[in-house]
Amino acid sequence: MKTTNWKKFSKLLDNIPKKLEKEIAKANKRNAAILEAQIVKTIKNQTEDWAPLHPKTIERKGSDKKLIDTGTLQQAASTTKINNFTTLVTINRGTKDGVNIAPVHEYGAIISVTPKMRGFLHSIGIHLKTSTTKIIIPPRPFVEPSYTRKLNKFTENYEKALENTFL
Repeated sequence: MKTTNWKKFSKLLDNIPKKLEKEIAKANKRNAAILEAQIVKTIKNQTEDWAPLHPKTIERKGSDKKLIDTGTLQQAASTTKINNFTTLVTINRGTKDGVNIAPVHEYGAIISVTPKMRGFLHSIGIHLKTSTTKIIIPPRPFVEPSYTRKLNKFTENYEKALENTFL
């Protein structure tokens, strides 16, 4: 009859939390890099069926590319490790007024027209009707589609982390 080395087995069990944390940290790092790259690719390749730009916007930019003006939105994608179980991928692209423009593009926005805004728009050749009180920016999601596109790969990386921990 074969007996089990219980001390060895106990030591293996004691090491599981550390090993799992290490493997999850590696999977998080891989997944964050994949998501960050996919976000940039989604913007660059214009792969989504986004609402067209306003003709005045195209005229001002000299391009009908959505979410690309100077490239700063793509460059604003970054990854931050919070701890071994949490890694954030963020797009923090601020305006002169300190507004992060990424959520505006992702979800759209309704902006109230102020007299100052009306004057600015007029100065750049956009003449609003006096009855126009709101400007609607349609959603042009780039984060959620990027995440969805890579979800299977994320799952594979976490499955591999579990396999590396327990097998």
